[in-house]
Amino acid sequence: MKNCLQITVLAAICMLVSCEKKPNDAGNNLNNEAIKMTDLMTLEKMLAEGQTEAVEMAEEMGEQAWPAILKAAKMENYESRQLAMYCAGSLEGPQAGEILTLGLSDDDVNVRSAAASQLMDDPPENAKTALLHTLSQKTERSHQIPEMLALGAGFLPGDDTVEVLKGLLSEGDDLAENAKMALAKLGDQECKNNIIGELSDNNPFTRYNAVKKLEYIDDPGTFQHVVKLLNDRAEAVNVGTSYRSRYRRVCDQAVDSVIYLLELEPPFEINVTKIYSDSEILQLREMIQKKK
Repeated sequence: MKNCLQITVLAAICMLVSCEKKPNDAGNNLNNEAIKMTDLMTLEKMLAEGQTEAVEMAEEMGEQAWPAILKAAKMENYESRQLAMYCAGSLEGPQAGEILTLGLSDDDVNVRSAAASQLMDDPPENAKTALLHTLSQKTERSHQIPEMLALGAGFLPGDDTVEVLKGLLSEGDDLAENAKMALAKLGDQECKNNIIGELSDNNPFTRYNAVKKLEYIDDPGTFQHVVKLLNDRAEAVNVGTSYRSRYRRVCDQAVDSVIYLLELEPPFEINVTKIYSDSEILQLREMIQKKK
């Protein structure tokens, strides 16, 4: 009987605690919803006013930001629509694809350019049709838009993509070059070999860019070609100022690309303007040896 009484008392206490928590939980939920609504209204206001800080706020809000972004994508002010493209690109996913597709057909070139810049790197699958249509029309030549979209196409495999990209190879200049890179990324061996051949060009700038192209193609098997350029000390790109030149060498880009291709984590800092020391390049060589 004593045990039964203890169980009954314990059950009563649990019920009391549960009853006490429910109002607090409900209050917390209401408070959280109020905060989310306030954030959404703030983001919408920032987008309407063309504040660039809206992109960072949208990224912090995540999925909660979509209603404001979608509304901004249809606002009269082109700067708001432009920011909506950057917000969508920072969040990614199907909804991003819908908004970026909308941006590609915008009347304002700044909005179209913003949309293209967000479709350049691993675009959402549902943006593929609009992306390929824009490229195949060959009527959009503003603000490097087709050049950016050609790079984006390299992330979207399929016979339709290959057909559109091959149709761009005769365009010349950067568009044809980006189409070649995209085809190489999609597995076209002839295009890939063409880029690998540029690693032996007499011009250091060409060799430097060829290493960057192989990073975009992202085939770990090409690292064996890139690693040879860790000895290439030729100056290629000025990363200094107009007052003081500092030239990045071919080997510096080779360091970045080898690390990227092999997914290494070196003990030294890396960035796209750094000129690496001999000891850092030696450390990288030792890491490569351990990786084999």
